[in-house]
Amino acid sequence: MSDVLRVPPHSTEAEQSVLGGLLLDNSAWDRVGDLLSAEDFYRSEHRAIYTAIASLVTANKEADVITVHERLKRLGGVDDLGGMGYLNSLAASVPSASSARAYAGIVREMALRRKVIRIADEMAGGAWGTDKARAGLQEIVDHSVTQLLEVGGTSAEHEPKLLDELLPQFVDHVSGLYEGASDAISLGLDGLDDVLDGGARAGDLIVLGARPGMGKTSLVLSICRHVAKGRPVLSCTLEDMLIGQTRRIVAAAGGINLADLRNPKRAPHAMWGALSDAVQSLQGLQLYLDDEAALTVMDVRRKVQQVKRRAGGLGLVVVDYLQLMDGEGENRNQQLGFVANRLRRYAKEFAVPIVLLSQLSREADKRPGPPQLSDLRDSGDIESAARVVGLLYREWVRNPKADQHYTQLHIAKQNDGRTGVVHLYFDGPRLQFHDWDLMRHGPLPTSFGAHSAGGQGLSA
Repeated sequence: MSDVLRVPPHSTEAEQSVLGGLLLDNSAWDRVGDLLSAEDFYRSEHRAIYTAIASLVTANKEADVITVHERLKRLGGVDDLGGMGYLNSLAASVPSASSARAYAGIVREMALRRKVIRIADEMAGGAWGTDKARAGLQEIVDHSVTQLLEVGGTSAEHEPKLLDELLPQFVDHVSGLYEGASDAISLGLDGLDDVLDGGARAGDLIVLGARPGMGKTSLVLSICRHVAKGRPVLSCTLEDMLIGQTRRIVAAAGGINLADLRNPKRAPHAMWGALSDAVQSLQGLQLYLDDEAALTVMDVRRKVQQVKRRAGGLGLVVVDYLQLMDGEGENRNQQLGFVANRLRRYAKEFAVPIVLLSQLSREADKRPGPPQLSDLRDSGDIESAARVVGLLYREWVRNPKADQHYTQLHIAKQNDGRTGVVHLYFDGPRLQFHDWDLMRHGPLPTSFGAHSAGGQGLSA
């Protein structure tokens, strides 16, 4: 009998107090409008009244007992809602609207509790196999976890700030930078950190584009390894399995030829000592690897939340790579644009830099020299979504007579920062990237326009 009589969590009194406060003082909308939606109210009549109030206030019209009653009459069924008498009782139930936000918080919490119950019921139904679709267990768990994480991360505290309130904080921020503090995350390569004015920043979407064989995966794993020494890092790849990612990381950490790790029977005996040293150096690294196939942007969001909760924070996210992901849209351009824009939103939402690897179009192979922004494959939205775009290029891939180690990373776009070229040294067999000046002393190769990182000015 107790199961039959169970009523979902709600507070009629809190709902009435919110509505009464709004009817009494429309300015209370500024304190509750960002926190509540009509769906947060448990009672249907309260949802209807809140919708009527919202439509009037957002149209800059007075929302009182009379005007709300007239708006409800147009929708029909006003008598079923209690009519003018019920609206009068709501307005008379609160002495002032000063506590409207506190009551709205109660309404919101009850709505979230009901949502958790609904998710749990759906999860139980799927596990029992009562759903017609008969979804797989992993699909049921992933869907439920994603929904629960969304509930746990729900926040509506995004009230606009007056510039006067922000200026003191900004001055403190600049003073801190002058005294040695940094809001940037070093990526482990001095030339790259320099052109990025210290490194990657929270909220950045950094697109790293290249044609196949240029070493973009090796470069980004080198960055992951460096950042993970001090901050948690999440690397999601659709191109390689966990064993392959681990092999690459160990090879780079130990300076081991990748072929020796793939076939240790043919490796020199010294490889085992280097392997032991590499494993020891990697222990304790805060690097989380993921190889889920058919990765979606919602999967990325869920994994970011999981790692952030587990590690207590997150310093960097890597997605390898864009063209293997699925997104929403009528064509491939729209789908990839959707993915890029969602990842930009997540970078801001979770205050973490995201590095997104991208293939370049074949047009890049039809011209001599480095690629251009227009070579970003399949979508112009990729360029607009990114705060930073880096294009990796090795002349040796096309011309065997060129220096096989010399690599250029063209910073072709950087919001609020410089563009230019970062000169790198790439040890292909060992998957290691270094600053060129650290490995080679002398003039840069001149076969394809080697320019300094700081000589291009500011990007638009």
